[in-house]
Amino acid sequence: SQVSPEAVSALDGVSLVLGTRDRSRIVELCEEAMEKAEKTIAMMGGTGNILREIADTVSKEDMQWAAELCDILLNAQVEVEVAKAYKKQALEYLGHATTSANGRHYYLSVAKGL
Repeated sequence: SQVSPEAVSALDGVSLVLGTRDRSRIVELCEEAMEKAEKTIAMMGGTGNILREIADTVSKEDMQWAAELCDILLNAQVEVEVAKAYKKQALEYLGHATTSANGRHYYLSVAKGL
């Protein structure tokens, strides 16, 4: 699969964390994440299974796991809008549940960015 320009552009902002400003390296990292996500989706029996698991996990308020499952879909660039909505819900829940001001700010800021 091809990495979308939006995905590469999103990573430009975190290039210092990645330790490179080399755009080709950023694309390579995106492609590696996408390939891993695609393999994970196949191993888990497809996108539908992951979406059902996310919905079930959210209903059980296991929001950390729900957010991680959403990342698999987002990295593969499938069901992006649904995954963003679930991840936003999970992060807002985690943000309101944490007693750490830094943690709360992080969760709610990322949720707002979705």
